[in-house]
Amino acid sequence: MKVLLYDLFDLRISIGTIQACWERLGHALAKPTEELERVMVEADSLHLDETGWRQWGERCWLWVSTTAAFSVFMNHPRRGADAPRQWFPNGFGGTIHSDRWVAYSFFDLSKRQLCWAHLGRDLQAIIDAEGAGASRATEIRKGEKRMFRAWHRCLDGRTTHEELRTAVAPFRELFHSFCEDDNAQVADDSWRKLGKSLLKLWPAVFRFIDALGLEPTNNNAELAVRWGVILRKLSQGTRSDMGSICIARVLSVTATCRKQGIDILDYMTDALTAPWRGIPPPSLLTRS
Repeated sequence: MKVLLYDLFDLRISIGTIQACWERLGHALAKPTEELERVMVEADSLHLDETGWRQWGERCWLWVSTTAAFSVFMNHPRRGADAPRQWFPNGFGGTIHSDRWVAYSFFDLSKRQLCWAHLGRDLQAIIDAEGAGASRATEIRKGEKRMFRAWHRCLDGRTTHEELRTAVAPFRELFHSFCEDDNAQVADDSWRKLGKSLLKLWPAVFRFIDALGLEPTNNNAELAVRWGVILRKLSQGTRSDMGSICIARVLSVTATCRKQGIDILDYMTDALTAPWRGIPPPSLLTRS
């Protein structure tokens, strides 16, 4: 950053001053991100994901919770249920979209939707391994495609919700049989692990079919957390608690601005100058 400012603007500035400006921005974005966290708890559905982060070289985790209107990031030292519990100390009443990571067992299983993009990759891995479960997994993947075609017909209004559930019912039975076939899974470790995992989480496999309006994948969160992955690679992480807090706030605000079509530089400028003008920072809740 120091070299960039000199090359672009012929501006000589110390590293300490850059850090002070960065922390000032973090403080300026505190209230807007806290508002997003309060709204997040009341959302009908959320997409959650996490990725690795580094603070002084130590492993920690960058978490994201996102909707169509906003994204909220948090740096946390653990990857377990402590992180979602910090956001949702009283639980969450809506639907959680996620992968099968154990930390998400914190949420009510009957109100979760597993990511079918992840399931598809797991099934394809069984096929590619050409083990005992390959032919069965191929059959499941074909049924998966038919299920999504039926789901899209329902979303387009060409069929009713009841017709959708009827159309998908045979595939649900087929997939359940695939997961519980213990004898066949003995010869295929990947098949066995996937089946046992999904049987424990079965209410969350087809929730998007039972409750229309839900997404079948967790792609929204995976796309959101990608910005954190890129920043981690560029910066190699942070070196203090305040640095990690600032990163989470900046990511929250920039991602939300993108979703709402707000100019990021204009918003940051308004947030930074708000204390000097004696007014609160601009809220991101107007369209959230």
